[in-house]
Amino acid sequence: MDNKNDSPNYSDDNIMESFGSTKVEYSYPMLVMIRVQDCGKKRAEEMIYGFWNTVVDRHGVARKTWVQDTRNVFISSVVALLNLLAPKIKEDKKFQEEYEKLEKKITKSFDNFCYEDYEPNNLGNGEIRYKKNEIKYIPQVDAEVFMVDVRTGLLTNIKGGWNLKRNAYYDSILILYDKIFAELNNLIDRLGYFKKRPVFG
Repeated sequence: MDNKNDSPNYSDDNIMESFGSTKVEYSYPMLVMIRVQDCGKKRAEEMIYGFWNTVVDRHGVARKTWVQDTRNVFISSVVALLNLLAPKIKEDKKFQEEYEKLEKKITKSFDNFCYEDYEPNNLGNGEIRYKKNEIKYIPQVDAEVFMVDVRTGLLTNIKGGWNLKRNAYYDSILILYDKIFAELNNLIDRLGYFKKRPVFG
């Protein structure tokens, strides 16, 4: 058995000793560059929707694994870059104007594809009917939602009933976040963070 005294010590003092007396320099442009590279890498992947994949193992047991939505991953990366550049964005009127236009389009896409939730309404005679409330959202994949059954005309709880509209929503805003990423690159170019080096051929 390993001696617990042999385990590495991650105390603050030991970490500082490992760096010596030199302080680690904070480089804002470097952080921006890392975030930009992360966005570019994630956008270069095939854009697929998220879904549950069922695989039967050698013992005959079905196991569900989640295949992540690469559109959502890219969008989250752009949001992270937006947050990082927030101090610079509030000083750049040109970016603010372009972003405001794109943000309105994102809101419009949400309004077009969002799900309006239902809540029970007690009629007082033991009968309960469901009515729409003011809660609007994009349901998760395969979530159960109340929808009108086209065969019966009745409100029915349907698993995955909003999957198609969820996918349409993310397809629509993916294009808008492409444009936001482009505008962020234009902002970074105006900031002059990345110096151009001469290339000798």
